[in-house]
Amino acid sequence: MTSRDPETFPLSEQASRQAWLVLAARVLELRGVGVIDDEAFAAVARGLDAARDALPDGDPIDVLIEGIERRVEAVLPAELSGVLALAGAREEVAATVLRLTARSHTLTLLRELEALRRVLLATAEDHAITLLPAQIGGRPAQPTTFAHYLGGVLAPLATAAVRLRTAHDGANRSPLGASALAGGVIEFDRERLATTLGFEAPIANTFDAVANVEVLVAYAEAAAAAVAPVRRFLNELLQWLRLEPTSLRLGEEWVTQPEPSLPYLTIPRGVEHLTASLADAERAAASLSARLRSLAYAPLGMHADAILDLLDDVGARAAEGLHAAQGLFASGFEVNRAYLANRAGRAFTTSGDLVAFLMTEESLPPSVAQTIAGIVIARAVESGLEVSAITPEAIDAAAVLTIGREIKPEMETLGRFLAPRRFLERRQVTGSPAPAMTRAWLVAERARLD
Repeated sequence: MTSRDPETFPLSEQASRQAWLVLAARVLELRGVGVIDDEAFAAVARGLDAARDALPDGDPIDVLIEGIERRVEAVLPAELSGVLALAGAREEVAATVLRLTARSHTLTLLRELEALRRVLLATAEDHAITLLPAQIGGRPAQPTTFAHYLGGVLAPLATAAVRLRTAHDGANRSPLGASALAGGVIEFDRERLATTLGFEAPIANTFDAVANVEVLVAYAEAAAAAVAPVRRFLNELLQWLRLEPTSLRLGEEWVTQPEPSLPYLTIPRGVEHLTASLADAERAAASLSARLRSLAYAPLGMHADAILDLLDDVGARAAEGLHAAQGLFASGFEVNRAYLANRAGRAFTTSGDLVAFLMTEESLPPSVAQTIAGIVIARAVESGLEVSAITPEAIDAAAVLTIGREIKPEMETLGRFLAPRRFLERRQVTGSPAPAMTRAWLVAERARLD
């Protein structure tokens, strides 16, 4: 590398040790291909050990490599001078450290994500029959259960786990042996070099090995995919708490009392902070992706420090957010089952089944059923009634206007269509909120996770 990124970022301790390991692996390969003998290798190894014990703190990667080489050279006999430079170029060191860093962060995020998925799945298993009104556009739409509602976050997190594994597999390829971009004169065994550092295999093309940005973009996008579903769900819970403050009970660590004279007033500040932190992680991931894709079609070494800083920032923000979310869902909140069950049938959330009732139970044609149901619901809304107040008499009155006769519906049968719990039980399609269907889905999700 002859030039550096204009921005200077301190190298993390992890990246410093990774750079040292890369240099050590290259020296080991010099012995493996017979360029140096055991005695020379022992001398270089002693120099590397001394350099490891005095790794500079916060130096850019090219300065770090130069410092390690200088310390090793200082203890080598004259005939071994320059042996580290013989092992390869700094470009491949930078590229390898980038991949080691991305690989490490994907594993950390996978651990945090899998732990969160287990917490959320356990929460869903506890709430397979907990009723609540699901919303569309901020308005109650239909009843569902809290377990079924959690499907909107569990499934995307499963997808994110797949993306993180894919990102890990992409990062788990070794650039070593690529040298500056065309490979080195010394015929290193690149497969052996890859194995030495725990990579699955060497990268097949040496230019790609030092210039590929998409493998790092995949890490950034997978990190964003891991935090975005959680942030979206938390935004929904915050909406609940604003509109229906008693729907959830938060632990003390997640709320604040902003006004001592109003002891009953609590603000979900902890949840708001977590939501904002997750959004920051998404933005950091987007910034990393944009930065990577803006780089020239060339080796990445001159930008390695800035990229490493962004890799670490995304990893830290995403891991911290996922870990905090585990605490919230494990013990930081409690669903007010009775309150939500009471709200599940309000605002005509089950009224859509009145047409189905008239068609299946009273054998009315679709157009007639829709007209009668429309009249009944409109009159109930005008009277300030809820769907539970719809009676056979109200339906008969609408039927007389529509078809000129009463249809004498039975109240018990009507209730099987309009009561929230019966509303769910009637939905027996795969993936529905009916308790049996939900439990089957939860069993499958548990099997996927275990």
